Amino acid sequence: MASSSRTTGKAPKSPESFESLARRNGAAEILQSYEKLSWYSFQRCESLTQTRLHFQNIVAGFTDEDEAAFVHWKTDNTPRTKPGEEAKSGRKGKERVSLGGGGGDGVAGSSTQKPGKEREKSYSAGSASGSVKKKRKSDG
Repeated sequence: MASSSRTTGKAPKSPESFESLARRNGAAEILQSYEKLSWYSFQRCESLTQTRLHFQNIVAGFTDEDEAAFVHWKTDNTPRTKPGEEAKSGRKGKERVSLGGGGGDGVAGSSTQKPGKEREKSYSAGSASGSVKKKRKSDG
């Protein structure tokens, strides 16, 4: 009789699976370390706040499907260009600059010079034809 009322010293069995418990403990460990949280944030291409919310949902016991229902931000999956590399356009070669004022070889919009060089060229041509030169602050 006395043996049936005794406790065995073991904790009652948890209804949670071992994998779920290990996942929740891992998420809690990540939340406790700012460095780990920032690494996961970089890996997931998210802000720290978004990553923190993700791991808080894991600790709370939400599944990936539950979490997907709560996500309200849009993801931008457009490919990024590497530093120093320009975005690829549909046309090959240099794009032409049209300044609308003409110049160059006389055909409108056919100039391949940069806008700054075009302005210098037309400025010097205007001063050579006898028009008044614009004063600069450094001229006095």
